[in-house]
Amino acid sequence: MTPLRKRMLEYMQLKHYSPRTIKSYLNVVAAYARHIGKNPELSDWEEVRYYLLYLLNDRHCSVSYLSQANSAFKVFFVCVLGWPEAGHQVPRPRRTRILPSVMSVDEVQRLINSVANVKHHTMLQVLYGTGLRVSEIVALRITDIDSDRGHIAVRQAKGFKDRYVPLSPTLLEQLREYWRICRPTEFLFEHEVFGGPLSVRTVQAIFQKAKQAAGISKKVSPHSLRHSYATHLLEAGADLLSIRNQLGHSSIHTTTVYLHLKEDRGQTPDLLKNLDLKCAPDEAHF
Repeated sequence: MTPLRKRMLEYMQLKHYSPRTIKSYLNVVAAYARHIGKNPELSDWEEVRYYLLYLLNDRHCSVSYLSQANSAFKVFFVCVLGWPEAGHQVPRPRRTRILPSVMSVDEVQRLINSVANVKHHTMLQVLYGTGLRVSEIVALRITDIDSDRGHIAVRQAKGFKDRYVPLSPTLLEQLREYWRICRPTEFLFEHEVFGGPLSVRTVQAIFQKAKQAAGISKKVSPHSLRHSYATHLLEAGADLLSIRNQLGHSSIHTTTVYLHLKEDRGQTPDLLKNLDLKCAPDEAHF
């Protein structure tokens, strides 16, 4: 590792950037250095601007990647090398706002009921009944479930923030039934052979099998249950500010993609209560 790369790495570690972001930003700067064929410390903002135009026009990179590259360059040149930020005049590409994929109540019910495995069945209920991200689900520990206060503690989630999400009576009863049958020891959803938490890819595979078994053809992912949770809450009368807090969005602007702000009714609706949920027969699906 070069001294320059090490400086950037250490800066991001001290700022508590996520491992995924650190890897992405280092790769962006490394790709830039290969393209210009010299130490990036010897370049300037004009070269950075031309490189971004190259990514856009010649490589046809996505808006998301261009925005990530722009952020990586700001960290490297402004924060690590100390270049004046006034020179950072490379415009950020405008993101296209795409509406999230949302499942209907019927599709959610079919998806969850297509699963015979109690652990997988419960996991899908937790995804839909809390709106948690997949990375947050796999990190849940048994001690994060507070049945007395009726909430789930989500610790060091995206942005290294803790938060609490409501635990509905329906979901609490399902979790109790799951615990009686599966008896996890530390993590809520553990690997049956190796122990420890399930991987994100495992959860994604479980979702895709359930989707196929339920006969759902639209393009959806486990994250679609999070989108569905937020949308169905709004339709049931929950207010946008409460949903923002439950989803862990840093800005309410992110949450507004779901619907317009509505009057606070004081409680979070129990979405699972209205679904007729049961594990599929053992011989069905998986």
